[in-house]
Amino acid sequence: MEMRVDGFSGRTAIVTGSSEGIGFTIAKALAENGARVLLVARRERLVRQAAERIGPNAAWISIDLTEAGAPQKIVETAASTFGGVDFLVNNAGINLLGAVGEMDPADMRRMAELNLIAPCLMTQAAAPHLSARPGAAILNVSTAGSRKATPGEGFYAATKAGLNYLTSLWAVELAARGVRVNAIAPGGTDTPQFNRAAATIEGAREMVASLHLIKRIARPEELVGAALLLLSPVAGSFMTGAVLDVDGGYHVT
Repeated sequence: MEMRVDGFSGRTAIVTGSSEGIGFTIAKALAENGARVLLVARRERLVRQAAERIGPNAAWISIDLTEAGAPQKIVETAASTFGGVDFLVNNAGINLLGAVGEMDPADMRRMAELNLIAPCLMTQAAAPHLSARPGAAILNVSTAGSRKATPGEGFYAATKAGLNYLTSLWAVELAARGVRVNAIAPGGTDTPQFNRAAATIEGAREMVASLHLIKRIARPEELVGAALLLLSPVAGSFMTGAVLDVDGGYHVT
């Protein structure tokens, strides 16, 4: 079912990590509400197919966010294709489960680069464009594990905790330029990435489901309402610096 929220018609959004899962679902919802969306992902076939599924309001770029110059290229592509940038959704990330004391240093660096540094560079590249657009906003996609120590989430959750801090910091730094910055912290969500990570640890999916007051994991569509609220210059116009828990009650268990 489509969710209708005002404030997106004729505006442009960049959504990273949008070939599948949460990123795709947010990109699709934005397009259904009239936004033009640039889908960003590393795997060309998947991101092209995702854009085709969304329809004429979607364009795509296949690029590795950790490559030098990638954020500038993404933002320039959106601006040249659609005439500006109104919204940035920093969704791309990688989740490699394991206790911190057992993590491979190479895996830790990969997570830091994609989950923490790439959103910084995307925000740097997008900020001048966002500042020129009334009602502009940034949405960071964090995780419930960033708000509460969770065995097994290890360094992944630490990178997302850093993203929570940056959400607050950017809200302060960009307020004078008219840009709002918020984040959502989802609980376990039925996405290809979650399922790939859970498959590496026996019983992980069931264990994660049990940690929520609502004893299951979420569907990506269940995060859309919070995402659209925080991005909308109408519904979310007085919200900035927030990290909104969309986690089935995980944070109070």
